[in-house]
Amino acid sequence: MSKSTKQTLATPDYWRQLDVFNPEAFNEEVHIIGVGATGSWIAYILAKMGVRKLHAWDFDVVEAHNLPNQIFGRGDVGEYKINALKQRLDVDCGCEVVPHNEKVDGSQKFSGIIFLCTDTMSSRKEIWEKAIKYQLNVKLMVETRLGAELCIVHTVKPCYPSDVKNFEDTLFEDGEGEASPCTYRAIGTVVSVTAGLAAHKLIKFTAGDFDIASKVEIKEGDDHSNYDMLCIKPVLITTCNWVTK
Repeated sequence: MSKSTKQTLATPDYWRQLDVFNPEAFNEEVHIIGVGATGSWIAYILAKMGVRKLHAWDFDVVEAHNLPNQIFGRGDVGEYKINALKQRLDVDCGCEVVPHNEKVDGSQKFSGIIFLCTDTMSSRKEIWEKAIKYQLNVKLMVETRLGAELCIVHTVKPCYPSDVKNFEDTLFEDGEGEASPCTYRAIGTVVSVTAGLAAHKLIKFTAGDFDIASKVEIKEGDDHSNYDMLCIKPVLITTCNWVTK
């Protein structure tokens, strides 16, 4: 092959994951609202898993301070995030990204599975109230929250009254909560853990596991002894009582 000939990109082989997730059997529509720290990595993980099409919603451009905790590279600075995401996932994974360069204000119509990863709690509450809550076409919402060493992943079936009530009990005003939304104080280690947990919720839901935890919270344990400080032990708290069977 001459250097001028375009290299043929390989087709990913998913055989090692087929007992857990088969991309050929997955046909749900997937929307990621906010493709910053958590959202960009969720998109990348889903594409690596073999999800063939994603809808990405964002209106921001890539800036230098985004590079440490988002999937974007140095050459993406100045590009719209959705366009940079589209190019990267196409080349790396063969995943089609449908870019929506607009602010989600609740007037849009969604269906399938939604990952809600916007920058502010006020925007999340507006989108939840106007476009997700009790919408029959939305089968699952996964919402993520980050702190410096804290992540929370909420899994909500928007038409289940118990899920609605329990999720709304976690909402707060901007600046009040222990975990700031999306990109504030986000470091790559916590972002990657959060994105992996969020993406795995899609696997569990697709497999028909309706006992998936509604809330996963990971944080560093409090009141470490001197010995504990030498071997930090993360605390994993999972509650399942929000899910109605």
